[in-house]
Amino acid sequence: MPSQRLPSLDRLLVFETAARRRSFTRAASELFLTQSALSRQVAALEEERGLPLFVRRHRTLDLTDDGRRLAAAVAEALAGLQRNCARRTAARC
Repeated sequence: MPSQRLPSLDRLLVFETAARRRSFTRAASELFLTQSALSRQVAALEEERGLPLFVRRHRTLDLTDDGRRLAAAVAEALAGLQRNCARRTAARC
């Protein structure tokens, strides 16, 4: 049964990076993780959410419809956090 609580931010960041890069290997490299560790984080998020987020094919990685919706929401949230941090940093100057 899908969980209603917020997934961990680490898992969401791993997911967003894999979704953006369309590769577990490239995402792992960007985050300084092993491909195996990143894959386990994504699998745990999928298990937690109760649905697949990626369609895994030989040498390609595609998002499911649910994965696309979550990727857009996570990217928007991360961009908002980045904008907020940038404003706060600029205000200190």
